[in-house]
Amino acid sequence: MAVKRRGLGRGVALTLVPVGILLACGAPPGPSRSSMPVTQPSVAQSVDQDELERQRDARRAWGLRSDQNWVGRVMNSRDATYDFGFALLPFERDQLFRRPSTYQDVAETVEQYGLQHPKEWADLFIDQSRGGLVVAQFTADVSDHESAIQSLLRPDARFEIREVRWSLEELKSTVTRISDERAWFRNIPAVLYGWGVDGMANKVSLDISSSRADAAAVIAERFGIEPEMLGVNSDGTGAQLLPDGKLVVVARDGEGNPVEGLLVSVEHQDASLSFADACATDAEGTCVVDLKAVTYQIVLERLGSGGRRVVGRATAAIPAGGMTRNVIIVSLE
Repeated sequence: MAVKRRGLGRGVALTLVPVGILLACGAPPGPSRSSMPVTQPSVAQSVDQDELERQRDARRAWGLRSDQNWVGRVMNSRDATYDFGFALLPFERDQLFRRPSTYQDVAETVEQYGLQHPKEWADLFIDQSRGGLVVAQFTADVSDHESAIQSLLRPDARFEIREVRWSLEELKSTVTRISDERAWFRNIPAVLYGWGVDGMANKVSLDISSSRADAAAVIAERFGIEPEMLGVNSDGTGAQLLPDGKLVVVARDGEGNPVEGLLVSVEHQDASLSFADACATDAEGTCVVDLKAVTYQIVLERLGSGGRRVVGRATAAIPAGGMTRNVIIVSLE
């Protein structure tokens, strides 16, 4: 399976516990019990609704039963486990633990077959929302490939074949051709900093920094490829075109002593220029960060038993091609 590279910087029976209905003793005569309407509250109403929805979303993503009453019962069950970060009954957990080896075995067999047919093979992906279904893609002769693959697998193996437009070979070749001409992107102007194959979308995927709205069309024309083959993700600002600079942060306590182990983050209104935990101060209280030449807010934090605590702030303007040194007096009390 192709993995996107970055540049120098891309069910089932359940034993239900009946809800006890408390009946008042010594009540005055009235309608018989058989004629009295009895309303049982929904199990889902007895749990936190926000958490219920989060767990429903998680279960849907894994292709598990996710109706409100079922999920509420699972959350209230004494047998529930949280091996996957949400409530599961033991049989559900066991199914998920078995699933990886099953779909990984299928995926390996399918991929080995596909690589023997490079002109038509277009990669595969795992659809977790459909229970770990292996989806294989070919550009032609789909029925023939499906029959051939089925003959290699157990009868109960789950997979699906899709017909797509471009082979993996074509996509990889296009990625190589584009990435080899990274310097050309300055003519857009843009910076190409991520590239690869998006197998699920059957596209070439590019990450660029550019303020041009038509950058994708310009790229497609330059390389003589159909626009539908390209998936271009742009920051829309061109921030990576800015000149580089360097920030040196020096942390000192009230007595001028260096402070080691502080986490340094740099913040900018353009999120693509911000870096959380960009570095940590060393024994000299210093850390160095390579940044674009703009003005940043510097935030120093200390980790403790109570979590993260901001101990210092400052503003730093980074000169193009130069360095700025900020000495920050921090409050450790």
